[in-house]
Amino acid sequence: MAKKVFKVDGNKFTEWEAPDDELIVKPFTEVVPPDATDKMIISFNWITNQWETVDVVSKKDFDTTNEALVELAQKISGLEKKGE
Repeated sequence: MAKKVFKVDGNKFTEWEAPDDELIVKPFTEVVPPDATDKMIISFNWITNQWETVDVVSKKDFDTTNEALVELAQKISGLEKKGE
């Protein structure tokens, strides 16, 4: 039988297979990388044996928020012009 291991290269990884009784050492880990769409891997911490991630916003959410901000800026600009 074989187990899944991950070769860490900065914030990237590749999946490999290793024998079940194989000792896994750096740059390989058995810790499964996070698979969340709202997380981005920035590195692997070899001391705590954990993937380090940051929260990210989806393109759709970014575009929606950006459109709302543009609309708000236009309304504020219109109000300032009326007040002159």
